[in-house]
Amino acid sequence: FSFDTYFISAGGIELSMGVTEYNPEDAAVKRAAFANARRRIAVVDGSKIGATAFARVCPVESLDMIITDSSAPEDKIQEFRETGIEVLVV
Repeated sequence: FSFDTYFISAGGIELSMGVTEYNPEDAAVKRAAFANARRRIAVVDGSKIGATAFARVCPVESLDMIITDSSAPEDKIQEFRETGIEVLVV
């Protein structure tokens, strides 16, 4: 498969660990889709921001954008923005 834009959910997104998932099989599928996408957008609720799960999907710097809600910690959002990732809070 190839994707123009890939929207990825995650068990957690943290600056040093990247995008992570709880199920290794899910992580493998997400890595494959991620590798074949032109644009990569993580869509997660605020509880996932700063959290880590079991299996790494990709480094956070590979994301083009993160979409989250207003419950996300502002300091973590700022960390992502400082790496050049666009963060949209809805």
